[in-house]
Amino acid sequence: LQVRNGEPQNLVFTVPVTSQQLTHNYQIRVANDRFVVDDSIIAVSMHNCVLPSSHRPHTDLLDLDPLPVTVLKNKMFESVYNFQYFNPIQTQVCDSQFTICKDSDYSLFN
Repeated sequence: LQVRNGEPQNLVFTVPVTSQQLTHNYQIRVANDRFVVDDSIIAVSMHNCVLPSSHRPHTDLLDLDPLPVTVLKNKMFESVYNFQYFNPIQTQVCDSQFTICKDSDYSLFN
């Protein structure tokens, strides 16, 4: 519909690049997979490109007791899982939210 109306189309994409792979110029080739037309090639300068730090510290897995799925306090959500306890990673991610709910009648999902 945008093409018919002559409206610009925006395409957002990510290209994983490390500092070792960074060159001064990249070429983006745009090809149409439905019509026989010439490809468009666009040069992109990376001269002033600043990459984020590649150091991404990990979070250690804490020694937590597995959370039961009943902390969801919603039978419909609990029925989605075919296990009784969340795994260690799920437990750690959800521990702070579910611990609040575990000791009260409050449900995180209501």
